[in-house]
Amino acid sequence: MSLLRLSNLLLLHIISQIDDNIDTICLLLTCKQLYRNGSVRRSTTFKGIEAITDKGQISKQFQATATRFKLNTFKDILENSISDQYVILEEFNDYPQWIQQRITKYRADTSNITTFLMTYYVPSSLQILYNDVPSIETLFINNTHIVVDLGSISLLPRLERLSVHSVKEVKLGQHTTLKSMKLKVDTRCTLYDLGLTRFVSLTDLSFKNQFVSSMGPGLLPISLTSLTLKLNKTPPRDTFHSLKSLVKLKITLENVPKGEVEEEQQAIIDLEHLPNLETFKLTDNKSYKKGKKYSIEMIVPPSIKILTIWSDWAQVPSQCVMPLLETIDVYKASVSLPRGLEKLTYWSLDPSCHLMTFPSNYPPNLETIDLLDIESNELVIDNIPPPVTNLSIPLKRSGKLWSDYSITSKLTKAIVSQQQQWLPLNTTHLTCKLWVVSPKFVFRLDEVINHTNVRDLSIIIDDFSHVPFPTYQFSIQRLDKDNNNVLVLEKLTMTGGIITQRRISKNQQQQQQQDQQTQYHPIYLHFDLGVVTTTTSYIEFGLDGNLCVKSATGTIIGCMDTQHYSIK
Repeated sequence: MSLLRLSNLLLLHIISQIDDNIDTICLLLTCKQLYRNGSVRRSTTFKGIEAITDKGQISKQFQATATRFKLNTFKDILENSISDQYVILEEFNDYPQWIQQRITKYRADTSNITTFLMTYYVPSSLQILYNDVPSIETLFINNTHIVVDLGSISLLPRLERLSVHSVKEVKLGQHTTLKSMKLKVDTRCTLYDLGLTRFVSLTDLSFKNQFVSSMGPGLLPISLTSLTLKLNKTPPRDTFHSLKSLVKLKITLENVPKGEVEEEQQAIIDLEHLPNLETFKLTDNKSYKKGKKYSIEMIVPPSIKILTIWSDWAQVPSQCVMPLLETIDVYKASVSLPRGLEKLTYWSLDPSCHLMTFPSNYPPNLETIDLLDIESNELVIDNIPPPVTNLSIPLKRSGKLWSDYSITSKLTKAIVSQQQQWLPLNTTHLTCKLWVVSPKFVFRLDEVINHTNVRDLSIIIDDFSHVPFPTYQFSIQRLDKDNNNVLVLEKLTMTGGIITQRRISKNQQQQQQQDQQTQYHPIYLHFDLGVVTTTTSYIEFGLDGNLCVKSATGTIIGCMDTQHYSIK
């Protein structure tokens, strides 16, 4: 059946399932009658080009698209993509006039606006909102640093999501249908003064800074399913007892302001009475006095599935049974591993610990172990549980001319010297974080190929910068029993090729003394961050079947060869 015989409703559904905007354009250009179908075009939008992000910020992708858009034939589709959003900024002159007419006060029709972003707040702006945009569903007010009066917020009957960020003070009126509220306020106030129990439909509440004091029972809406708090003190033990619908709870503890009473040395967070709680996260950023011992006892319910504890002092009592626990992230915390555990993450260990030996009675369903954030160079691991399919480890660097990274740096000498297989057979996904201090470094790829069953290898490069860490993802396919030929592809760019490994010859006496075991020359993956550009890097094969990492401009920025050759 031809596309043109389908109803407009079905055509729109098909187009809505297309994730790539280029594919949408190609479809419209290929099918001319579809391209000229006004009804379809009026309802077609581009994906991911909304002016306002879920965090209440101007989208960087939108900024780039709106200021450089040259496909005038598809300008109406871009307009459709942002037609339900309204923005109030101090400056909007960088945007084309047709964009300004679509998302600012210059637009004529405001009847279908659902998202409103205000970064330049004046009371009259809210009045415009109340009078002219009753259809609003999401409201963001950011970076005004003055008092924001939302006492008449009930004039927005469809409002479901409210985010007020970096304001001096906020005054809230009653609203019976609001479902989500996020607050970051400069002026401290009590939880009672906020009057949150008036929001009877609120399910998601988040305090983005520690502006709230005097926590206590009966002051939070009982409808909450998700609660995020930043506090200076551990809340009273009975604070959460009434929140029977709560599914997710996150608490971050920060330092007490000057002049206020310090945290008690022994505190209790009691969640035992929350039958639906599945996720709990405690982050302890407090600076405690030296010489004193503190403790935070966390009583969790049996329903807990995801438990995160980032604290030196927090612990879960042994009597807390967690039969449903699937994921646990711990930072120097005392907690027993339940039998149903599937994912385990460590954030820190005692500095004196140089050997991590997993117990023989490990949880039978444990599939993921994440040690990426443990910074100890001396730590090695032993007795990795056989069921583990995903292993993430940081690697210790060695070498003089180059910083040399090898998975052997995190394994015991007994494993490396006595075993052909260094990781469990089930471990098919390996992630290695390289803490780099030099722009030039190498990674031993042949060890992963020949001594593990890893098929998916990720290399994260942490050079202590604030930008997102570069991550290379490799697919490794062994094409024969002895690994003579191995297909290696970098997944993002789908570049790579087949490596033919070179054998190391042994004399007959060595072969008689040792078990038959094929050995090959090393294969190094070289990196040189000093010449990486902002363009995408890709992988190609160099001399002796060794890999090179190249920039998109064609300059080789790294190569793998035992002779360390370099090509410019």
